Amino acid sequence: MITKQIKYNLHYLLLVALLLLMTVLSAQATTLSQSVEQALLSNPQLQALTYNQRAIEYDLKQAKGGYLPSINLLLGYGYGQFSEDDSGSFNSDPDDNDWKSRSNATIRLVQKVYDGGETGNQVSIREAQLSSADHWTKATAQAVALDTITAHLNVFQQQELISLAKKNLQIHRNIYRSLAEREQAGAGNIADVTQAQARLARAESTLYLSQADLSRTIAKYTQVAGSPPVKLTYAADPRTLPEDLTTVLQRLEKHNPELLAVTAEMAEAGSRLALARVNYKPKIDLELSSRYTDHMDGNDSWQNSNAAMLNLRWNLFNGGQDKAGIGAALFRKNQSRSKRAAKLAELTEEAATAWANYASLQRQKTAYFDAVEFSRKTFEAYLKQFTYSQRSLLDVLSAENEYFQSAVQLIRVDINATLTAYHLLALSGNVQPSYNTDAVPDYYYELTQSLPMAGAN
Repeated sequence: MITKQIKYNLHYLLLVALLLLMTVLSAQATTLSQSVEQALLSNPQLQALTYNQRAIEYDLKQAKGGYLPSINLLLGYGYGQFSEDDSGSFNSDPDDNDWKSRSNATIRLVQKVYDGGETGNQVSIREAQLSSADHWTKATAQAVALDTITAHLNVFQQQELISLAKKNLQIHRNIYRSLAEREQAGAGNIADVTQAQARLARAESTLYLSQADLSRTIAKYTQVAGSPPVKLTYAADPRTLPEDLTTVLQRLEKHNPELLAVTAEMAEAGSRLALARVNYKPKIDLELSSRYTDHMDGNDSWQNSNAAMLNLRWNLFNGGQDKAGIGAALFRKNQSRSKRAAKLAELTEEAATAWANYASLQRQKTAYFDAVEFSRKTFEAYLKQFTYSQRSLLDVLSAENEYFQSAVQLIRVDINATLTAYHLLALSGNVQPSYNTDAVPDYYYELTQSLPMAGAN
């Protein structure tokens, strides 16, 4: 009885522990790397590209099979009728009873001795296709990762903007309440109260708009990552960001998956040109065969023959088809070379633009940080001066609006700088975010704290 009770208690404790563990796990925040991993695992386009890559792997195995010999077996059994007179002419009306059983068996082995490089070029084509497919898969994975990073940080940004909008709304409520109390006490005027009411309504509208934007960003995150966001964490600029544009461009040319995919397509075009020229060359095969026949071709006995042959086939004239095929393959090779040059120029311009934007955003971040600090001090000073009738209500509201707009821009610039940094990493071929969790900057907390309302009473 005691043993059963102990087992029951153990099972109960295990169940409670499991429930607690699930609760803790569900409450954990989702890091940027976790969002990316989740999106990559659930993206159907990536799955389709992976299946295509596997198919090309089998195409490559099939092409390499051309190096090996082919062995074919032919077996036959049936009945036949054959008659011939002494003069050598066939009897047009043989006896129906002349049907006899007949059989034959043939086995043939053919090994390519020289095929002009056809098999080697077929293998090279498949290898280039596999390389291209692999790089396109990586390029798609980079795009999915970048979209997920954008969705993740947009949700986080919008949540912060909502906190800021709530703070802005609370400030306007405090101002309105203070003015209403002063007006009722006979120390204020109704114009200030109505003006404060108008600004309060605008602050409410701003909050509603921010909440709508949050719903939109959540929907985008769910579509990209495959599930709704759960406590998304902040992410700072990646530590692996190159120090200058030159390094970005060097990494781009070596590691950008789109450029590498186009380069592989250029290699494929070169192999196809070489394959087209194969038709000008002879082909030599080694053929080993063995044939057994019984009662074939009117012969009442069996026959067995073995052969070992070197066969040469050479296309001497084909109506100009081979020459035309070479011309087409040559122009397609030139096309692929031009395509790579265009892709490199496009990516170079994109990287240069992104780097300029990143540098600008870093400078803007510093400027907006200063703007927030100065506008905060201005608002607090104006509010105190308004209490002593040294400032108008319009001065106070304008100072508060300047503070709010600067705070909004500071958050947006900070997030946009991080997104631009990850864009540069994607161009360099490595957009994988760090597994470490970045701490939210202190000024984020300061922005969402209520400003002191000294002097508003």
